[in-house]
Amino acid sequence: FFPVAIQSTRGALTRMPGGYRLLLCACVTAAVSGHGASVVPAAQFPRPIGLFALDGKYPNGTLATLPPFVQGLYVRLQWRWLQPTASGPYNWTLLDEALDHAKAAGQQLQIGISPGADTPLWVYDAGAKSFSEVWDAPFGRPKCSRVKLPVPWDPIYLKLWSTFVRALAARYDRDPTVVGVKVCGINSDTMEQFLPSRNITDCTPVANPNAQWAALGYTPQKIVDTWDTLVAVYRAAFNQTTLVLMTGGHPFPGVDDQGRLTPDLDMNMTTRLLFRFIDTLGTEVGGLQSNGMSASWFWEFPPGLPPGTHVGCQALWAATGDPQCRMKKPHTPEPPCPPVPIMNQTLARAVRDNMSYFEVYTADILNPDLAGELEKYSRRFNPPL
Repeated sequence: FFPVAIQSTRGALTRMPGGYRLLLCACVTAAVSGHGASVVPAAQFPRPIGLFALDGKYPNGTLATLPPFVQGLYVRLQWRWLQPTASGPYNWTLLDEALDHAKAAGQQLQIGISPGADTPLWVYDAGAKSFSEVWDAPFGRPKCSRVKLPVPWDPIYLKLWSTFVRALAARYDRDPTVVGVKVCGINSDTMEQFLPSRNITDCTPVANPNAQWAALGYTPQKIVDTWDTLVAVYRAAFNQTTLVLMTGGHPFPGVDDQGRLTPDLDMNMTTRLLFRFIDTLGTEVGGLQSNGMSASWFWEFPPGLPPGTHVGCQALWAATGDPQCRMKKPHTPEPPCPPVPIMNQTLARAVRDNMSYFEVYTADILNPDLAGELEKYSRRFNPPL
């Protein structure tokens, strides 16, 4: 990333009620000038401010007409969709449609392209090494199914992903509608930077990801070196774009630099990657994004952010139509789940924590009962002081 935003106290992982509160983002915000323009000074890069619709689609899959109090759209796409074959052309159709849709509405666009579990299979056919993840998330794929992930430090994977990043930048780096591009490369089934590390005991056979990582040659230093490589690739590709790091405070595998299993998971790796990112790129432009904002719970940024740090967040879930009430109390659902007071509390928390933007699920954006609350709070998101 280059223009970047930071977060957190160096090397510190703060223990708070309910768990560790650490934030690191793998999100990239892309700002640009025009075709053929020289590099824009950092202070001129546009940044996301206000409410953004997450995916921004109607239930039938078409892009939604967003209300005027929504400042933009965040579109999430998979690498395998945009580059389905090794030798064929890139398929930019979905991304171009989202960009044209945002332009027509006078709104901004943030872009997220995920490798990890969404890496095309031809990457492995080309020789990239893989990790077999046991899927235990309550969405996306059948529970206990196996999913391939690229080994982050594998040179074939890094070369192919870097080539894609350069192609993405060549097409969208200079479009002023684009104000956010999530940065990925060390990730699993989301765009946050983390790798599977927790044992999965309710699947057969029991999954022990740490032993698998150790067998693949994992060490913390390899992750740090890979991160340095990815940062350099993004910086060279997006020379008119602000980049932002996004996380949810997940742990990394419990393996030491000698490749030995450790009794505890690595809760400090995200902090290491964050500060390497910050120390290398500076804090003039960009932002830090936290995923998981709800009415009662949030991965809070640790103290010590430099003045002017641009921070944003993403809703944990949709408040509309969720019988498990995850936006009310994520870990211990307590019906009933009235969307209006739940969203009011969540928005108030985001504003109180000085978020400059908030990514909200489209089901909430399009819920007429929430329009008043969303419009009221949309005017209260501001650039960092």
